[in-house]
Amino acid sequence: MHEGSFARAIILTASKEAEKAGIKEIKRIKVAIGEIHAVVDEFLITVFDMMKGEYGLEKASLEVEKIPLKVRCTSCGGIYSPEEPIFLCPYCGAMGGEVLQGEELHIISIEGEK
Repeated sequence: MHEGSFARAIILTASKEAEKAGIKEIKRIKVAIGEIHAVVDEFLITVFDMMKGEYGLEKASLEVEKIPLKVRCTSCGGIYSPEEPIFLCPYCGAMGGEVLQGEELHIISIEGEK
């Protein structure tokens, strides 16, 4: 259940950044999460909603932007989105590859009242 640790990290990071920016009450947090993390959006939001009151974010909502996994084959250079956890190039059949996107895990924006 890594969604719980992600939710807590989002809450703590957003709270710290909001304080730096002079935001007194967080209304919305938008995050980007790459597919490689295998996070279930609905579960993350549910866990976030369960935890947010403990950190004074009762009115905050969480929005998740999912970033699809894209890989470049190191043999032929083809770019593909693997559907399995094993990177198998659909163009040449080679295994492995360089991850181009899908590893993201960051806060895009924090909205609130100053």
